[in-house]
Amino acid sequence: MFAYVMGVDDIKPNLERDDTKEDLQVQLSEFHGLKDVSARALLSESYRNALAISVYLSAAINHSGVPRFIVLDDITSSFDSGHQINLMEYIRTKLRYPENAKGLQFIILSHDGIMRKYFDGQNQEAGWHHQSIEGNPPGVITTQSQDANRVRTLAMSFLSAGQVDVAQPWARQYLEFTLMQIIRKLNIPVPIDFAVKDHSRMISSCLDAIKSQVALHEAAGDIILDTTQLADFKNTYTPQMVSNWVSHYETAAGTSISAPVMTGVLDTADKLADCFKYDDTDASGTRIRKWYKNLTSN
Repeated sequence: MFAYVMGVDDIKPNLERDDTKEDLQVQLSEFHGLKDVSARALLSESYRNALAISVYLSAAINHSGVPRFIVLDDITSSFDSGHQINLMEYIRTKLRYPENAKGLQFIILSHDGIMRKYFDGQNQEAGWHHQSIEGNPPGVITTQSQDANRVRTLAMSFLSAGQVDVAQPWARQYLEFTLMQIIRKLNIPVPIDFAVKDHSRMISSCLDAIKSQVALHEAAGDIILDTTQLADFKNTYTPQMVSNWVSHYETAAGTSISAPVMTGVLDTADKLADCFKYDDTDASGTRIRKWYKNLTSN
């Protein structure tokens, strides 16, 4: 688990405990070529925390009695974004029930923005439920199911009431979710510093990553998008997104955006995402709109 979370194979912890004591002795049997060295002296805070949570979760999974659930409170606070995702993926795919027949129910608490986006992305998965405790502008604290449709609905309700400033953060969250969904669904590669860039430029960062890969596969002649999808993405929806959103909220140079224009931005996001989907027919003859697997195949 430690190797998976931290993405290393040349740091190997060795744990020993006397049968009559609770004290756990931790050494590193290997550390980048060094043998039998002190974990306390060499491991950074994030590596020590990763080792601690790996030991703790391993013990919890091996415990055969009750209870069969575990509460984790902000356990990724010292991790960078890649290690945060690694830990969550390990829990989701290998430790939780029913993926693991002996697994546990996990209740995970976090106030981290990256974790929120990760939880959003998994919210449609069976057995995965994301609840968000939020403070609305009037000061009311609400607990609501967290998914993209709810975020879009909230943005639209504020826009309908003419509360553009209140709708703006919800609109941003919906745009980020939609663009990140394109990136995840089609396995679009992103720059190494993608997740740690300034939050206010995440939308343009997503657009840049998608555009660069579309241009690459178009030049290679193997892109899966049909002519209409490609033209709509390049010539209609991306320019609309840039001119109506990025120029206003990422440069601080634009004039105040109106409710109708912001409504159009949300619609543009949906249409842009649809450029990366195709119609499929199931065994009953029902047409289903599906995501392409990547930019070269469905």
